[in-house]
Amino acid sequence: MDIALILDISGNDEYYYELLLKFVTQLLQGLPIDAELTRVGIITYADNSIVNDFSYSTMQQIENALAFSLEGGKTNPKGDVELAFDNVFVGKLGERKDASKIVIVLTDGNSDMQPESALPETDNLRGLGTQFYVVAIGPDINANEINRLATTDDASHVIYVTSSASVLDGASTLLSWIC
Repeated sequence: MDIALILDISGNDEYYYELLLKFVTQLLQGLPIDAELTRVGIITYADNSIVNDFSYSTMQQIENALAFSLEGGKTNPKGDVELAFDNVFVGKLGERKDASKIVIVLTDGNSDMQPESALPETDNLRGLGTQFYVVAIGPDINANEINRLATTDDASHVIYVTSSASVLDGASTLLSWIC
């Protein structure tokens, strides 16, 4: 399985980052991280999107990649999904033909840079058989934007993490869906 974690690190507060990192850590602890089984790529986005790597095959590599600072800025969802299409599952960083493709977007869903522009990019990835899951983080979530990014309109591709108490249940639910 190849998983792209797309992390919204735009103008959110420290509590949001705390929830985001707790959720990612909990999720990753439940995955068989290994070069042959599960590879993880991390894309962070705010004003600009950055593909950190897509060859993480150990927890230590992933933990090092997650040691980023609070960036702030505007929320540009098109850039992150575009990078996932161009670099993670299709291009430079190496698609594995036999691996299932999963994108997990962690965001509050409050884009301020053309949120509709990400939709054609998500459709491109879906055309490759990629499943999109969205983890809505924090108390101020834009459900309309969240639901447009997910693979389906029903609740089977969206997790809501509104407090520290919901991190463990949310990660467990997502793991049951993707494993």
